Amino acid sequence: IAAFSRTADKNALPVRSIEGSNTKLNRTVHSLFYDEIHDEIVVPSDMGQAVMTFRGAASGNEAPIRVIAGPKTGLGKTSKLSADPVNNELIAWSGGVLLFFDRLANGDVAPKRTLGGPNNRFSIANVEVDTLHDLLIVSGGSTISIFNRTASGDTRPLRVITGVRVGADMAIYPQGGKIALNIPGPGDDDRDETEAFSPEGLSSDKAHVGVWSIYDNGNVAPMWTIGGPQGLIRQPRGLVLDVKNKNLIVSDKFLNGVATYHFPELFDTPAQQTARASR
Repeated sequence: IAAFSRTADKNALPVRSIEGSNTKLNRTVHSLFYDEIHDEIVVPSDMGQAVMTFRGAASGNEAPIRVIAGPKTGLGKTSKLSADPVNNELIAWSGGVLLFFDRLANGDVAPKRTLGGPNNRFSIANVEVDTLHDLLIVSGGSTISIFNRTASGDTRPLRVITGVRVGADMAIYPQGGKIALNIPGPGDDDRDETEAFSPEGLSSDKAHVGVWSIYDNGNVAPMWTIGGPQGLIRQPRGLVLDVKNKNLIVSDKFLNGVATYHFPELFDTPAQQTARASR
């Protein structure tokens, strides 16, 4: 895990890194969450079938402060996770379901609750929690599903945005009611091309970031797209919003780099209370 200055540009060196045998990190860390409230970094271990938490200031060959792992956890292939620092929960995707753990859980601990079943079988899911509107937002396959935050079992979502070519990460801006999602381009080698999706509503067949409202429902075009045919984005992976500076930050596998876009419209446009329905 490499940490860079926020204003780093071009071939900049990291200001610190977390690496080494004590960290238990491996090449299958496909997600990362920074808990600003508790100053902690949370990552999954796909090979280790675990969720690991580090100090926010961790550096060098430093061990995690907590590790959730073992048969009681239900963790298997665990490439995606998120956290809800306000309600003290960690959320991990594993085997088509979402597992919710207490933030301070450590060791072989069973989840507090699960979300998933015949009505909700999540393909490699991105998940974010909107504590302002008490919502859980899940993207995977060809949909963005919006649930009550405490949904469990095989509960159906409140709303489903369809026709979306879901990519590797998602970020939300609760104050504006916005969902930002990476959209992969053709030939992205990390996407399962057998997954069904509808391209209607997309502004381009190139990789980009799309933005929707939490009130959208059905096959709705994104409010904005970032990237597109002339943009830098080719194989987007990580995605985060820098609210203070009104920036959108996306990492790209093809570029082997991180691109920062100044995007004040996303943060300045208020949420609409009515859904943009299917067209």
